[in-house]
Amino acid sequence: PRSLRFYTRDVVDGSARYVRTYSTGGTDPYDVLFDEVFFFVTHRTTNDVAVFQLDEEVETLTAAEGSPFGTDGSGSKYLASDGEHIFGSNTTSGTVTIFNLDGGTGKLTLNATSGVSAAGCRSLVVRSGRLFVASETAGHIRIFDIEADGELVENGASPVTSGGLASPRAMVLAGSRLYAANATSATLCAFNVQGDGDLAAVLGSPFTVSGSGIEQLARNGAKLFAVTGAGASLLALTSDSFGAVTEDAGSPLALTGPSSSVLSAGSVAAAATTISKKLETWVIDEAGAVSEADSSPISAAVEVIRIAVSD
Repeated sequence: PRSLRFYTRDVVDGSARYVRTYSTGGTDPYDVLFDEVFFFVTHRTTNDVAVFQLDEEVETLTAAEGSPFGTDGSGSKYLASDGEHIFGSNTTSGTVTIFNLDGGTGKLTLNATSGVSAAGCRSLVVRSGRLFVASETAGHIRIFDIEADGELVENGASPVTSGGLASPRAMVLAGSRLYAANATSATLCAFNVQGDGDLAAVLGSPFTVSGSGIEQLARNGAKLFAVTGAGASLLALTSDSFGAVTEDAGSPLALTGPSSSVLSAGSVAAAATTISKKLETWVIDEAGAVSEADSSPISAAVEVIRIAVSD
């Protein structure tokens, strides 16, 4: 597969309308990130990043000139942005690519300091001028301060090994909190992000959940959602005012097949599946209860690896 499928979605009832498929120009696409007006797509085999500019009024995507742009690593998968730079996690070479982003055209150029060593790197998160890197194989989270020129300088509190970290793969930010899921155990770690960039474990972390192998996390207010990869299930979780997490009654929710992608916006949560080729949607009511949308599931006609929403 080497394509990006474009849909419009109602954030109230979860209904979706297919618009068009775009060739990404690379092989084996994985992560997709939306930032400002651009979609970014990584390719695991050709090790590059495609860039498309969104025009919401006419519902079109336009590839940036020169796209896709080559990374300096191998196994390019996860993405993050601070608005001026795009960071890519190269899972095979164990390095982080740093791109300078032209905010007008979407063009990416390799930063002079790109290729930072980060063994076992997986999910990336940016907050307050810092890049947080989940290291699945090392069992920790590394913290880098992002300099004005994009250089990554390791923070004095890095690496963080507390809070039950064992094999962090997926991470998500929830305000001043960061959640990280261990890939090899059914646990979710929770941290308060400190002013100096350090991570302080939330009391009770790690929190037990009903599935291991979490591939991606999504956040919507006090709700957290996770997909368990080959486990083919969606976990619905709720965090309290202290950051502690409990799994909702009725969770996990069965998917039609394996999934590596989940997102949530408005009053909707959505997951995509690979083998069964579906987009599945749930509606979140005012009390936080989750129920399957009337329009779900929707046939995607292809295996969907990752999904992202523009607003």
